Amino acid sequence: MKYIFILIFLTTFIYKIIECKNVINAIAFTYNTDFEYIDLIKKFNSQAEEKGLDVEVKLNLLTMANATLQINDYGTTIETMLKKKNGKYDIIFYDNVYPVRYGPYLVDLRTVLPKEHIDMYSSGIASETCTYNDKWVGLPVEVDFNALYVNEEILNEYNQEVPETWDDLIKTSEYILKEEKKKNPNSDLKAYNGAFDCNNL
Repeated sequence: MKYIFILIFLTTFIYKIIECKNVINAIAFTYNTDFEYIDLIKKFNSQAEEKGLDVEVKLNLLTMANATLQINDYGTTIETMLKKKNGKYDIIFYDNVYPVRYGPYLVDLRTVLPKEHIDMYSSGIASETCTYNDKWVGLPVEVDFNALYVNEEILNEYNQEVPETWDDLIKTSEYILKEEKKKNPNSDLKAYNGAFDCNNL
């Protein structure tokens, strides 16, 4: 009986040694379940294994399908966790509008990453969106941006330029709608509609 116990213990101990990896825990929230977080983590883990690195990233990906919290609640959850100095997550994916909110709790990445790595981002928008009080508190995974799609045919018809400001958009829209109503009082032309999926263009 004693030998069986020792054998089980040794087998378990050897298994633990073989399976032991440095685990980096990450958390992210996304509305879009096919976002790159999963691919990013898979690629990192695959490359780490190929290079013989003893590290693996485990991602806790919160989505509308598996969580009851909205983006504001995710933000509050992260902030509360940071305030409590909860060390559960090593990497936190967050929207680039939050450096001011999270910055006080985050490490200056210049103290843990090589200067050459930070320099890859310093000449772009990251120097504005990933810093807080002269600290680098994040690195970009993606850049969010908004776009204005225009109907060039209608703009040309009314000899109007593509709007560059909200005021331009309002002025141009009002002018075109007024002119369209003159031609067709029943016109259902919409001047602006921000509620469409760009995949349908």
